[in-house]
Parts: sequence; structure tokens; C-alpha cells
Amino acid sequence: MGLPACVKKLGMVPGLIAILLTALLTEKSIEFMIRFSRAGNLTSYGSLMGDAFGRYGKALVEICVVINNT
Repeated sequence: MGLPACVKKLGMVPGLIAILLTALLTEKSIEFMIRFSRAGNLTSYGSLMGDAFGRYGKALVEICVVINNT
């Protein structure tokens, strides 16, 4: 639903660039999560963040998730 609004607000070329950049960042994020979860034999998102960023990083990520969902 946000793709047409993105193109409408930014214009055709900048909108497509923004969409492509978002797709690239999404792909890299998913690759990062898969690589770390397989290497550490992790089964949950919280465990993955704790393994990747440590105790304080995990807490920060959890706070960001709560704020985003709120």
C-alpha cells in the first residue's frame, strides 16, 4: 500500500530509487538474520539479537520493537 504513495510523494525516479534501496536493505537484513541464526543454532529472534549484539544490544532492539508495535 505504501509503494504508490512513495512514488506519488517523491516522483517516479526518486520513488523507484527509494523502493530499490529499501529492497536491498531488506535482503541484506534477512541474509544477516539467516546467517547468524544458522551459525548459532538459534530458534528465536530474541536469541538471535542477543547473540549478535550482546545483552545491551538485545535490550535496545526489544525496546525498538515495542515502540514500533505501539
